[in-house]
Amino acid sequence: MSFDWTAIEQEAQKEINRVSSGEAIEALRIKYLGRQGLLAEITGSISSLSASERPEFGKKANYLKNKLTQLLEERVSQLKENESQGFEAFDLTLPGEPIPQTGTLHPITQTIQEITAIFSKMGFVAVEGPEVENEYNNFSGLNIPLDHPSRDAFDTFYIKSPSHQVT
Repeated sequence: MSFDWTAIEQEAQKEINRVSSGEAIEALRIKYLGRQGLLAEITGSISSLSASERPEFGKKANYLKNKLTQLLEERVSQLKENESQGFEAFDLTLPGEPIPQTGTLHPITQTIQEITAIFSKMGFVAVEGPEVENEYNNFSGLNIPLDHPSRDAFDTFYIKSPSHQVT
């Protein structure tokens, strides 16, 4: 039993290059490398080969598997790169005509944007939140009783005689 290994590889490469979404890449991975995929069918027929043909057949099958895996991974990384390059923050409330640029950003704002961009490339996400928490988040949401000392608004100690110092 012989297979046209180069034709299979070329056909898979054409299909992989045509793909433009992650779901389609996963479908191709299943088609070629899945349990019931083309490569599984091909390697399932190894038992019908003679002992002298099996090593060469196995090498070709492993080469094809590694090549297809590499092509799929490269395509996934290309799609992710294209996706990240095409995204830019856009404010829908701005007027349709471009506004002429007057002035520049404050250096601190520029630095914050640069640092945010660096961390975004590393996989972090910038989130907005309150700078001061409310009483519910600090106490009630954590089931701290109403008479607990940590709920006091201040930590001032009043002593009767000034001869005893609290340190």
